[in-house]
Amino acid sequence: MTRTILASVSLLALAALAGPSSVAEDATQPGETGLIVVDATVPVPAQPPESPLAEEPAAAEAPAAEVPAVDAPLVDAPLAAAPEDTTALVQQARSLLAGTDAPRDPAGAAALLERAAAAGNAGAATMLGNLYRAGDGVAADPERARALYEQALAAGDLRGAAYGLGALYRAGPLADPARALGYFEQSAGAGNTGAKLVLGDMVRAGEGVAADPIRAKGYYEEALAAGHEDAAYGLGLLYRAEPLRDPATAIGYLTRAAAAGRANAMIVLVDIFRRGDGV
Repeated sequence: MTRTILASVSLLALAALAGPSSVAEDATQPGETGLIVVDATVPVPAQPPESPLAEEPAAAEAPAAEVPAVDAPLVDAPLAAAPEDTTALVQQARSLLAGTDAPRDPAGAAALLERAAAAGNAGAATMLGNLYRAGDGVAADPERARALYEQALAAGDLRGAAYGLGALYRAGPLADPARALGYFEQSAGAGNTGAKLVLGDMVRAGEGVAADPIRAKGYYEEALAAGHEDAAYGLGLLYRAEPLRDPATAIGYLTRAAAAGRANAMIVLVDIFRRGDGV
């Protein structure tokens, strides 16, 4: 038995020296020992070393949104002042000038109009100009009146502001009849029938322009048709003299003017009857 074991060991040693092929051939024949030799010619696939689980790269974090820097500390902004109701201011001023709800107060009206004019109300500027031109509630100031009228005219008040400038240039320190006539014509062209009455007076008397009875008659008739009864006085004077002389027509117009309260018409009528002029 000992020999058999030694023989087997010898065979194994020889197989190791001879190489894998010899062992393979002999290993197929089972020996007395009953040992089974694994065929070394069959390669055993090498098991790759287990690698640690690859970690997925962490998603790059999105940069935080930049907050704009504030140069100055936040403070409570003052509330904007509400715009003035200039229409209401003008209405209050009219009431004070008329003395309807309270005693007449032109100075108070001027203060209200100053605020409305400063806020851009063209009508308020014209009304305030009238006060400065007449010295009503404020010290008379033709230059201030002119500035206000020009402000209102630039803002679109052709009727009122142009009339005021015409009145300002017709007499006083700024007298310029020709310039006054131009402003009255501008006002009349914008629909101011009162300006037509003044134009009739100026053209009849030759103020700033050569006297023209026919042209004056046209202005007076338009003014009278618009309700200006004072125009009847001008027409009465026109019909009292050439080239329109007609005593009966003159008396008719002068009577109408006197009935409307024109004192001068009554004086002329007395003179006509005293002289027996056409009656």
